[in-house]
Amino acid sequence: MSRPVVLCYHAVSADWPAQLAVTPERFEQQLRLLVRRGYRGATFAQALSAKKALAVTFDDGMRSVLDRAAPILRGLGLPATVFVPTDLVGREGPMSWPGVERWHGGPHERELVALGWDELRALHAEGWEIASHTRTHARL
Repeated sequence: MSRPVVLCYHAVSADWPAQLAVTPERFEQQLRLLVRRGYRGATFAQALSAKKALAVTFDDGMRSVLDRAAPILRGLGLPATVFVPTDLVGREGPMSWPGVERWHGGPHERELVALGWDELRALHAEGWEIASHTRTHARL
């Protein structure tokens, strides 16, 4: 197959039981399988014109993108694209929108903390693409 594969994730967590999360082991297993099959890493924009491209994307810009996903991607030599709600970047405390408030105040609240602009710039310097996921994560 020469068409690009685009994988969309939100969070990488060993123990967060949300549908938004994948374990680090499962995340790495999925990526390794595609790399073994000859797919090459690309940002979302690059994947549109590349053959056998693997675009790994993350919605929301959650902290685990930097803490857990980036080291795995680095180890595999893959870039990624992160879509961030721009008004929430760098805010203290958990991000909030309908459907995620139930995690507020519990042991997994930190999973909803947003990356900051400096962290996003550092990912961009590594070859990542940073894109918008609306300003406030509005339901469209």
